[in-house]
Amino acid sequence: MLKLTNRIVKMPLATLVTLSALLAAPAFAESQERVSNAKEFQFGEAHVPVDDKKLIKNQSLSSTASVTKSSKKRSAITSVVNSDFWIYDAWIETYNDTDYDGYASTLSVHIDVDTIYGEAPVFAVLYLGDAEQFYEVHDSSVFYIYGDSTTDEFVIETDLISGYRPFDYDIMIEIYDATTNELVAIADHTTDADLSYVPLESDNYDVVIVEQETVVEVREYGGALYWPILTGLFGLALWRRMRP
Repeated sequence: MLKLTNRIVKMPLATLVTLSALLAAPAFAESQERVSNAKEFQFGEAHVPVDDKKLIKNQSLSSTASVTKSSKKRSAITSVVNSDFWIYDAWIETYNDTDYDGYASTLSVHIDVDTIYGEAPVFAVLYLGDAEQFYEVHDSSVFYIYGDSTTDEFVIETDLISGYRPFDYDIMIEIYDATTNELVAIADHTTDADLSYVPLESDNYDVVIVEQETVVEVREYGGALYWPILTGLFGLALWRRMRP
């Protein structure tokens, strides 16, 4: 007899859009340009760069501009001895982990810099370090610090756009005297545990793969009598047409 069956096959399948985006992402961050976008805050509001032409520090860099930076080997990092400036404390917050893999794409670094002076203009340079070297993420605008005040903390909020593979990065902060461009203080994973092993990745790695269930309908026609039955039906139709 003629047998007609329907069989439903279900299989998980990532959506083509998100899968294509994942495959398009470079396998290694080393082949990409490292790009970040930073914003600066002080006293609970957006920081306005100090407009003082007497300062050596170049003021042309916008605090919100997208920038690409160089890097330095870990072996090239040196300690700084300066009793006039020091980083009293530094702590971090992370945001935006779209794919819930534990690696965030936004980093907020809080820096409390102190000095023996009543006030002093400084600027900060922020780095992220992997196993071999530190990558410069942001060169800040000039901001003022006031003695050992705890209310003058400076905040750098950085969105990692591209070039940073998923990794537990170390953070390094350099503080420079804006009047001389002299490096006066450093904080990193060796001096502050909050700056070590921070799970981060750039936005182009923060990709969500959405699985959907695709239904495939398979029609099966079986049985050795298929052709004889078809021939018989054709003959019956022909006989009916030939009847007077």
